[in-house]
Amino acid sequence: MPWLLKMTLFAATIKAVVDLYLGWRLIRAVDYLNPAPGSYMGWVVVLCFLGFYLFPLHGLTRYLLGGNVGILTYSKPLIYLFWFGFAFSFQVLIWIVGADILKILANANGINAPQLDQLYAYLVIGFSVILLLYTGYKMYSDTLRIETETITHSVEGLPGDLGNFKIAHITDIQADRYTGQNQVSKYVDKVNEQNPDIVVITGDLISYGTDYVEMAAEEMGRIEAPYGTYFVVGDHDYWAGAENITGALREHGIKILEAENANIQVGSAKLRLSGLTNVYSREAPVHEIRNVMKDSTIADLRVMATHQVSRSIIEESKEKKYEILLAGHTHGGQIRVPLFFTQFSAPDFETRYVHGQYYDGDMLINVNNGLGFTLSPVRYNAPPNISVITLEGK
Repeated sequence: MPWLLKMTLFAATIKAVVDLYLGWRLIRAVDYLNPAPGSYMGWVVVLCFLGFYLFPLHGLTRYLLGGNVGILTYSKPLIYLFWFGFAFSFQVLIWIVGADILKILANANGINAPQLDQLYAYLVIGFSVILLLYTGYKMYSDTLRIETETITHSVEGLPGDLGNFKIAHITDIQADRYTGQNQVSKYVDKVNEQNPDIVVITGDLISYGTDYVEMAAEEMGRIEAPYGTYFVVGDHDYWAGAENITGALREHGIKILEAENANIQVGSAKLRLSGLTNVYSREAPVHEIRNVMKDSTIADLRVMATHQVSRSIIEESKEKKYEILLAGHTHGGQIRVPLFFTQFSAPDFETRYVHGQYYDGDMLINVNNGLGFTLSPVRYNAPPNISVITLEGK
């Protein structure tokens, strides 16, 4: 079974459990407010929920019948509907459970009047309608907007020539039929607006195949940074043939770091940027990590770039006094749905380094959200972003 279909079915199974509870509550609320015999409002609720499952059900049917299951070739509305429903179900779950708790507490205190049941029914339906609109708006906004996060990183003994030095970190461009030239171009323009000194791209130029390689490489070539733009290979680059990606990027002036270093002179200061290929299909071995970090003490600032964070890379980087570790891969969770007092996403089952900034001692670990998509062409609570790290002396 294709990985994308498997993950979609897994998400659909989780959603189905939530929807059984939500459907039961909504049908009871509708029936309470409209108890007339022959009412079909309950069936309308059921059909609305079933509509969210058209995408995974159709994909599963095609797979079982031996057909071609190219999920990325499905119509956008069908895919959007499922993932919108996924986010909506978890969003409304919190509020309906909250209404349930309030009703239980009221009953425990002797309040058990028809007015309470009527209020509860209105709350359930009201929450559902309001959150249906809210989820649609937020998913649309989070998918299209690009955030710039500014990070100030203090470094012990930082040379004056590296004070206020700007490192722009981007990742996971994922150029494909969903993330076309218009979106990639806007992203690059936004990067250039930050006036970075150096730009680091931590992998996944494209999503699949080679159709979008040249376009994406050409757009990356428009990035303006006086100390250069650097790239490390990601999972999708590796699967599409890393040489196809790196060759196109080199033609457009992008420097590639595959288990190697770039030693950059900034005034009288030395910056070492190390790059490792660490992906599902090729985990960077310890001896390779150590070899790249050899003689790193000659630099005044050490930065490690890799697509996926791994414990071995973190430990070795920390031991060799690297001040910054840059990574991508997770898309910031891409679809982060609320679950009471927290949020969860698929990458949370894989790593604790999902989005934002983490510190291991004095070393900053920055995981950028990237631009494009995996599995679904939408984002929720994880908009595309650009990380701008400004250095200062401690």
